[in-house]
Amino acid sequence: MEENNILEHKPAKLLVIDDSESARSLLKRRLAMYGHEVIAAANQQDALKILSNDQIDVIFLNMFLNGINSVTLLEKLKSNSDYQNIPIIMISSDDDTELLVKCIEAGAEDYLVKPLNQTILRARLSNCIARKEAYDKELQYLAQIKQGQKQIAAQEKMASVGVLVSSISNELKNPLNFIINFAGVSAEICTELIQKLEANNLFSTEPQKEIQSKLKKFKSNVSKISDYGRNVDQIIRFML
Repeated sequence: MEENNILEHKPAKLLVIDDSESARSLLKRRLAMYGHEVIAAANQQDALKILSNDQIDVIFLNMFLNGINSVTLLEKLKSNSDYQNIPIIMISSDDDTELLVKCIEAGAEDYLVKPLNQTILRARLSNCIARKEAYDKELQYLAQIKQGQKQIAAQEKMASVGVLVSSISNELKNPLNFIINFAGVSAEICTELIQKLEANNLFSTEPQKEIQSKLKKFKSNVSKISDYGRNVDQIIRFML
């Protein structure tokens, strides 16, 4: 029953960094038993390569790698914006309080002392996974806020454009109405003039016929002005 309650969180991706092959394998097997995906690295170079390619949730870092304490690597990870929010659990073969304090001050979330107690291991891993999940949710929430702010800014921009378009459209309506009306009146005057001249048979000579042609062309032009003006008026109404 206890084993069925091991996973209090979704399966995580874990990184074990230890220069001892046997220690790496043992911890990897234990963590895999809890349902997590576990990747192992023997040195700093391998660890950084894995971190650059995988989304790691929790790191288990041995206190010493090749005889050198891992505080420098810990500080490097915590100073990198890509990795600084990944919880790191330090693993020590002895209870070196001074070094453990240094690691906690450098940003380590927790520590374990070998031989590892399974109950404590599960509990501290669960705590670190919970921290990582909370951080990921916070990032997601902040991203949603940022997206919302972008949408609000876009809506405000569109509202400003709408006010500008409305203002310009209203300014155009009055002169456009004059153009449409005067073009319509001019076309009517041309029609009346042509009709009167035709009624009096004043288009019999060649010069008079040329005048008749010009009047008809003029009437056609002002009629087109009126028609196009109405089209523009429809566009303005649509914009408003």
